[in-house]
Amino acid sequence: MPLPDIAQTASVSLSTKATVNESGGWDELQRLMADILPKASSSQSRFAVGKRMMEEQQNIYGLAWCSMDLTITDCLNCLSSVQDWL
Repeated sequence: MPLPDIAQTASVSLSTKATVNESGGWDELQRLMADILPKASSSQSRFAVGKRMMEEQQNIYGLAWCSMDLTITDCLNCLSSVQDWL
């Protein structure tokens, strides 16, 4: 599945896949994204960050952002499409 064209409207940032793969943290990554995407889409700033602790005191950090002109629904749909791509 190709990455959606979101360069001007939304952004998701998270730790590298290599880090998550090596640590077996895909479940934690999905939980992190499930937590911050709705927060970002519904906040006035259209921005949210979060982190999850993994084994051996490693953390996964995530950031989600939408431009202010997007509606809550459009922001969440766009961010969710990126999560599906992961």
